Amino acid sequence: MAAAACDDRLPSIDKLDQSNWPVWKLQIKTYLEARDLWKLCTGEEVQPVAPADDNDDAMAAFAQQTARYQIRVARVKSILLQMVSTSQLHVIAQQHLHTPKDMWKELTVTFESLRCLTSCSCKHVC
Repeated sequence: MAAAACDDRLPSIDKLDQSNWPVWKLQIKTYLEARDLWKLCTGEEVQPVAPADDNDDAMAAFAQQTARYQIRVARVKSILLQMVSTSQLHVIAQQHLHTPKDMWKELTVTFESLRCLTSCSCKHVC
């Protein structure tokens, strides 16, 4: 029980703002990996698919897997939303971003492009 309570604590890292994307990205990725949640951001873990056969055992297992998946998705979304500064929350607090993968992609596109625009070395490459 104590491990689950510990799992829900937010990491001791600075919230994402316009200046700390590379460090924040590494820290939040590592935090999520340590909790076996990172694959939800990459899309490697997806919503369970209903079984082809309608037997009770298969449907019960599917219901249990789906409930577990939904809890994990909610946990990652909560972590991401709480670890982004208020001034940058608009990036991922959008109606069309339904999954952690959608949210992570939006963060990456936004902050990698900002980083590219502000980096002298990248201005010549982009």
